[in-house]
Amino acid sequence: MARKDIPGQASLVFDVALLDLHNPKDSISIENKVVPENCERISQSGDFLRYHYNGTLLDGTLFDSSYSRNRTFDTYIGQGYVIPGMDEGLLGVCIGEKRRIVVPPHLGYGEEGRGNIPGSAVLVFDIHVIDFHNPSDSISITSHYKPPDCSVLSKKGDYLKYHYNASLLDGTLLDS
Repeated sequence: MARKDIPGQASLVFDVALLDLHNPKDSISIENKVVPENCERISQSGDFLRYHYNGTLLDGTLFDSSYSRNRTFDTYIGQGYVIPGMDEGLLGVCIGEKRRIVVPPHLGYGEEGRGNIPGSAVLVFDIHVIDFHNPSDSISITSHYKPPDCSVLSKKGDYLKYHYNASLLDGTLLDS
């Protein structure tokens, strides 16, 4: 396409600032920051996961943060509820794990972008997994104390009077 203000056969000079670089064949990259020593189970497709995150562009520009809302982001993983790069990056984590997930545009918001995320942006998510479960998980019971002479056991239908502390897996007290 010729422009009237550019003479024919003119040499042009462009000043370019490279914002980010990716290849359409790139996959996500994961950098583990903190992996708990005691990891009983890793997350898998179908789990409901609660996590905090900071989302930035490659140049460090913050575009979103669950910390700023003081509320975790809660979602099922491996089922398409989040962008494909996060769906993949949240698989195989432990409760308490911190990791960095770098998502190429085609596994993020693509060429169009979204909100304050420009088109074709590489996204960087620093996440902290608070807890997760699978709806098909069974109940887990741990006894901390049992009297040595326990001869009467409760059964279904009994009326019980008890004290309790209810907390999240990360120790956050919900009720007492």
